[in-house]
Amino acid sequence: MTGATVLYVTRHGQTDANLQQRVQGQGDTPLNAQGLAQAEALADYFSERPEDLPVDRIVSSDLPRARRTAEVLAARLKVEATFHPELRARRMGDFEGRTHAELMAADPVAFAALKHDPAFVPPGGGESVNDLRARLVPFVARLVADNPGRHVVLVSHHKVCQLVLGELVEGGRMTRIPNARPAVVVHEDGRYRLEDVQDIHMEDPKEMNHGR
Repeated sequence: MTGATVLYVTRHGQTDANLQQRVQGQGDTPLNAQGLAQAEALADYFSERPEDLPVDRIVSSDLPRARRTAEVLAARLKVEATFHPELRARRMGDFEGRTHAELMAADPVAFAALKHDPAFVPPGGGESVNDLRARLVPFVARLVADNPGRHVVLVSHHKVCQLVLGELVEGGRMTRIPNARPAVVVHEDGRYRLEDVQDIHMEDPKEMNHGR
């Protein structure tokens, strides 16, 4: 695979908001105990497979739940982690901190638009999926161009990982992105392909939601 760049596209570890189906957006949500254990398990997984899953660099969202996941990896693997606002979760405005049930009860039309309309902007300074795509895709392109032949862990959030896989990788669309379970994406000859989704640990289906 000489010359190919490998991205391990990874959602942060679990938070209480994930379990509560509470919209996090760009809030300062920490990992819970299970999320920290997931980050440790992920670090173990990489460290035990240096030939199959080498890691040269870690890039991460700078939001606390992603940052902490990346820091655990960096400490175990002895690899530098850098933190980037371009990898932040979608900004959710007035919807941040509210549960899906609360949003659905308050305004089912807006909640449907939030989930299905890429141009919908949450009130109170939110960000559309189109806006998120506009900051994310160029960042990933630069990341790949700057790291030829390297293996890079990318730690981010549900919708970010979903967009990376769905927008860039042929056949890579995933409706659910589990916490702390990397998708292996290879960029070679100008194209992306999904190699694998690493099966690290079993998870409660409740955490595989869109709390980001």
